[in-house]
Amino acid sequence: MKKIEPTAADRAAAEAEKIKLRREKEKIKSEQAAKRKEEKARRAEEAAKRKEEEKKRKAEEAKRREEERAVIEEKNRIIAARRLERRKTVYAAVIKRLRHGDGAFCYRNYGVLPRVEIEVRGDVTSVLTRLGAAGVKAVDVKKSDGKFRFKVQKKDLSKAIAFLDEMCYNYILGETYGLPRVALYWLARAGLIVGAAASALAMYFSYSHIYAVHVSGNEKIREEAVLSALKAEGITVGTDKSEIDLDRVVAIVNGIDGIADCDCSLSGTALYVNVLESGDFTEIDSFGAYESVYDAVITRVVMRSGTSKVKRGDAVKKGDVLADGTVYSTAGEPLYTAECEGEIYGNVSIGYNVSVSPVKVVHKRTGKVYKKSAWTLFGKTFFKPRSPYDSYESFSYTASYDVLIPLYITTYEFYETERVETERTVEQAVAELAEEKREELGFFDRDKFEMTYTAAETDTGLINIHLFFSGEALISRGCAAPVANGNK
Repeated sequence: MKKIEPTAADRAAAEAEKIKLRREKEKIKSEQAAKRKEEKARRAEEAAKRKEEEKKRKAEEAKRREEERAVIEEKNRIIAARRLERRKTVYAAVIKRLRHGDGAFCYRNYGVLPRVEIEVRGDVTSVLTRLGAAGVKAVDVKKSDGKFRFKVQKKDLSKAIAFLDEMCYNYILGETYGLPRVALYWLARAGLIVGAAASALAMYFSYSHIYAVHVSGNEKIREEAVLSALKAEGITVGTDKSEIDLDRVVAIVNGIDGIADCDCSLSGTALYVNVLESGDFTEIDSFGAYESVYDAVITRVVMRSGTSKVKRGDAVKKGDVLADGTVYSTAGEPLYTAECEGEIYGNVSIGYNVSVSPVKVVHKRTGKVYKKSAWTLFGKTFFKPRSPYDSYESFSYTASYDVLIPLYITTYEFYETERVETERTVEQAVAELAEEKREELGFFDRDKFEMTYTAAETDTGLINIHLFFSGEALISRGCAAPVANGNK
């Protein structure tokens, strides 16, 4: 077979086609390069804009934190001023009771030497002059209503009486003072002195430790989360105050997710932690995957992290995996499982066939109430009460008296209840069961869910109810990530 050689015209046409294709490729490359350059400029502009917005947001956040810190400091200052005022009131009352005089301690110390009090009706000047000339020293002279009283040593009592008899003055011998009186004087104060010394000693040792940790300012963050973080670092009830570094406490608390800033202070035997929560914090449970708890048709998928396995309109069965946090390599192999966070909703249709009693049992208060208080001192609770009733409701509230010592009094209230049976109609039984199941299903839009039912009384006296629900509900439930080869 003869081989056909291309002509010059064919070769020229082929060469022209190659040149055309090369030019088209170069044109496409230049267009792509221009687009990349334009995209790079746009991204740089967006990055600069985001950076400026982030800078502005941080400045506003810093300003807001400064304002919050000022508010916290002002509150702490007011609390400290009130606590100081309460202490001053207590100290003033104690000092008042320690003074001599009516309403306080009425024992007076007039010296150790025995002395006798004499009450005389007459001229005080002439009596004291005659006694002084005879060497009898009169002390503690007091005048009232034409009479005067004075004291002389017991050894000079006979001389004083002789002068008074000689001057024909009426007199009355009073109480005897001296060493027994001094002993009585100090005996009356012995309990006070010992008690004051013991209190000072107890306060010295008790004030060297903290016996309460108070957390405030938290709405979304649980108090237990803050206390647990502090306890993990060795800061808890009973810790020596000298071991507590407030800057370290601030660093620990600020390390908790959802807390933007905090302020800490020590007052008495308590550690006060006032937190400022982040504005965008939401407490969310994290799982490795989500599975469906109902047969449903997907209506909405809200994912914050992880990968959704379904989309709107998909039909799923109970137990199907809806989303997981598995991270894959570029070759498609699973590497590890990260956190998966989100909610998936679907249209659910489900029926219930339940038999209920026509008698509803409730517990009502009888009117009897029992109140008792428990004391908490240095972290220990004393006299915690128990309910005297078999069936009861209970409430409690705590009052703080930590002015001098960490004392807290908790009052418990126990209300006796009794079992009360009430008849209910078929419609009431259906409504109560429907509300219970609707809450159990967790329908998202309560106004749009549909419900149908049939109900009838059985021969055994029960009410047989068949309920059918349909509507949009939260169908995702957190679970462990599905096992895959290569998961770590």
